[in-house]
Amino acid sequence: MDDIKELLFILAAIGALNVLTAATIIIRKLGTTREKEKDIDLTDFLVNTFETVPEDQNLKIIDNNPYAFLDRFIRLSQSAILNQDFKDKVIRYMRRAGIQDSLIKRLRSWRTYKRTHAAVMLCYIPSIESKRALEGTLVREKHYYIKLHMAYSLIQGGAPSSLRIVALSCKKAPLWYTEKIASLLTDTGRIFYDLIPELLRMEDRDLQLLIINFASFYPDEVLKQFLLGAAVSRDRGVALPALKSLFSRYPNDSELDLFFNVHDEEILKAAIQFAGNIPTSESMMRLAPFLEQPGLYEPVVESLSRIIFKEDSLVLPLVRLFHEASGPEISSGIAEALLSRIEFFLVRLLSDKSGKTVEIVYEIIKAGKASGVTAFLKRNMDESLEDEVLNIMRLVVMENPELGPVFSVDLNERQCEKLGLRKIEPPKPVARKEFLERGILISLILLAFLFIPSLFLAIYARELSLLRPFDLLMRFIDTFNISFALYALVINSSYILLLFLSFAGAVKQTKNFALKQMNFLFQQKILPSVSIIAPAYNEEAGIIESVSSLLNLRYPDYEVVVVNDGSKDRTLETLIEHFKLEKDDTAIHSHISTMRVRGTYFNRNVPNLLVIDKENGGKADSLNVGINASRKEYFCGIDADSLLESDSLIKLMSQFLDSDTEGVAAGGNIFPVNGCSVDNGAITHIGLPANRLARLQMVEYIRSFMGGRIGWAFLRALLIISGAFGVFKRERVIEAGGYLTGRGAFAKDTVGEDMELVVRMARFMHERKLPFRIYYAFNANCWTEVPENFKIFKRQRDRWHRGLLDIMTFHKKLLFNPGFGRIGLLASPYFLIFEVIGPWIELQGYFVFAVSCVLGLISATSFILLFIGSVMMGIFISLFSFFIMEKEVNYFSLKEIAGMLWYAFIENFGIRQVLSMMRVSSYLNALKTSQGWGVMVRKGFTTSKK
Repeated sequence: MDDIKELLFILAAIGALNVLTAATIIIRKLGTTREKEKDIDLTDFLVNTFETVPEDQNLKIIDNNPYAFLDRFIRLSQSAILNQDFKDKVIRYMRRAGIQDSLIKRLRSWRTYKRTHAAVMLCYIPSIESKRALEGTLVREKHYYIKLHMAYSLIQGGAPSSLRIVALSCKKAPLWYTEKIASLLTDTGRIFYDLIPELLRMEDRDLQLLIINFASFYPDEVLKQFLLGAAVSRDRGVALPALKSLFSRYPNDSELDLFFNVHDEEILKAAIQFAGNIPTSESMMRLAPFLEQPGLYEPVVESLSRIIFKEDSLVLPLVRLFHEASGPEISSGIAEALLSRIEFFLVRLLSDKSGKTVEIVYEIIKAGKASGVTAFLKRNMDESLEDEVLNIMRLVVMENPELGPVFSVDLNERQCEKLGLRKIEPPKPVARKEFLERGILISLILLAFLFIPSLFLAIYARELSLLRPFDLLMRFIDTFNISFALYALVINSSYILLLFLSFAGAVKQTKNFALKQMNFLFQQKILPSVSIIAPAYNEEAGIIESVSSLLNLRYPDYEVVVVNDGSKDRTLETLIEHFKLEKDDTAIHSHISTMRVRGTYFNRNVPNLLVIDKENGGKADSLNVGINASRKEYFCGIDADSLLESDSLIKLMSQFLDSDTEGVAAGGNIFPVNGCSVDNGAITHIGLPANRLARLQMVEYIRSFMGGRIGWAFLRALLIISGAFGVFKRERVIEAGGYLTGRGAFAKDTVGEDMELVVRMARFMHERKLPFRIYYAFNANCWTEVPENFKIFKRQRDRWHRGLLDIMTFHKKLLFNPGFGRIGLLASPYFLIFEVIGPWIELQGYFVFAVSCVLGLISATSFILLFIGSVMMGIFISLFSFFIMEKEVNYFSLKEIAGMLWYAFIENFGIRQVLSMMRVSSYLNALKTSQGWGVMVRKGFTTSKK
């Protein structure tokens, strides 16, 4: 009876938590409306009433909520043109209300948020007192990300004394801080420029780097001469940035000779790279001889390609250089550079009687760059021209027989017959295979089944011979139930802890993002540049909406790279037709080994879009191709069937401004797009999916992302970033070997490449003892299509769980290893115990619990109460996840949240058990055979009705 009372007490406590959380959600929804009304009233007061009411009434309104008043004034200042006299009057009132004094006091707070908040807000209450306070705290502040906000506020004031202190803050500072300060200082123009002679007299290397970065934004002859001197410095850390600044700001080819005569290979490569930005015949003439030097062939070819890409009129001068070439390396290199204009030469074959065009096409095909030629032949309708091209290809095959099979794949049967080749069908996409360590998996199953029996034997070893078999069974079941109850207690306690940590993380993220004004974020170099890589395989249905969404993001510096992974449908053709793309065969770097690239496509009017067509190799291989082709600091992997909200990327990347530690990765929040309306790549209406399976996944996604990943990121132990929306530092990923594929450094495939890369990046940084952060942004939303068919859903979950098994066995070194910090001691053991072994323990628990009820070890009342407790705990986790989700935005109505709660309730009656069975089935599949990704059938997005 006492047990029943205890259970009823626990149920009452959980029920009270559910009621409290539900009431809080309702109050917040109603409160959000009132807050909006207050915000509108405050705006109306500032615009229409402030100047007409008595002074004491103004002060009273400000005193009611001083920081809300200041925030509204700041936002109004940025969105509307306010009279300077009006602004000065408001500022005077805010000073009289004590806001300035309060903020100056906050600058001395031990809390980093309060210091950052004060630094940001004082920018909008300019005065001698605030300037002095900021100058003093800038010198004392130890965190550079806070220094950045203080420096920004001082720079906005523009006082020479403040700018001098800001400049001196770059001494012994990390390079990222110096680069951002240099960008901000450009707004001051001549004021900072006049300080440069004094700073140079200090002969400090860090100040030199500041001026070098400033010079890349500020054109001036004196600064140009300074850069020329710094570019020949023996200190490579000074010379390379100076050279970069010099040629980005002063692309004058008359200065190239100075750097083409140096003996430092890195400086020479940099000079060759920047020469590609100077589209003149003189640049090409200087570059060509370097094709014969070891290690310089690829950068020279790339620069020559960029020159003729920028300036069509230089194609013929480069052709003349080809014919005047003094060596085979020069001929081959120029031919490869001319590849991007292959169709220009193909159409001239019949009209050019000199044979020079034939020679160029021959060299291009001989170099193995025939994809542009075969693509042209597929569209060509002139049989005479086809015969001319095939004659050239025949000559190439006679000299290089190994190229015959390559041509046979891309040419049709009739063309192969003309060449005397047998048609070879393109290789069919092979399912990517992961090779799991089956011995480890079998050991884990044995551990799951034998742990509790072993514990039982250890406890009752002396009594085994004394007990009757039935009594022995009773005690074993009792031991199992106690152990299972402890397991359930630990896992539910973990969920609740993660929930509260997630809430703390969401609060922190919301406050930090609110501090970052858009004027600040859109300053040059403040946010890292990003390449968005979207692998696409048979995504014809939704590819245009998805790419349009990516091209409409609010972000200062990004590009979109779509990688067509040998789609069987019209994915590539749809992109070409919609965006009016042209083929371009410019070479792509091969930092990471990948399947063959068949061509690249671009449109000069959409400069931040690049489409790559490649042979099928899987998602990971496509991402590696995108990494090779990308040109930005970070890359963002996103599924081609996903949509980003316009401010998602800026919310995600702003996380990197909240710490001094290097950020190597970040993940965003994922919502199912099923049920939403889409127009030209933008979500126009958010709604629950009509399909029941998709609704169930909506609840699951919210619970997983809001109730788990924010908490793991808060603990600095995040190991999962969704492949649908994740950002990684490009340089670090290349160093770590890229995504895992059979062609890469590890010669291994996996079906969980997104999580595997996160784990490997964490391992890579720990092994090199480099400090790092992996972020998660709960308010950076990505909307993706989820399965509405159970067969596809089951296949997806099977893939996910096999990926987890693969990663846990491949990176087993992390488990319980203190050398890997919280990831080794906390995150990895959690996934092993609760995600890998957990399903086996859960199924055993259901079976033994049922036997206990049959044998009368647990009363029917206790069973019902325990089950109700489990259901109520699940509802609480779901409710609290909804509460976190809507911290910033009301996504769903109360009716829709009630509908999702219904699904959170009914999932306990069979659905949850089926999901556990599916994970066990995935485990068994992993033991039986290696499998690939399978096929996800896309319906496409629901278009808004007009």
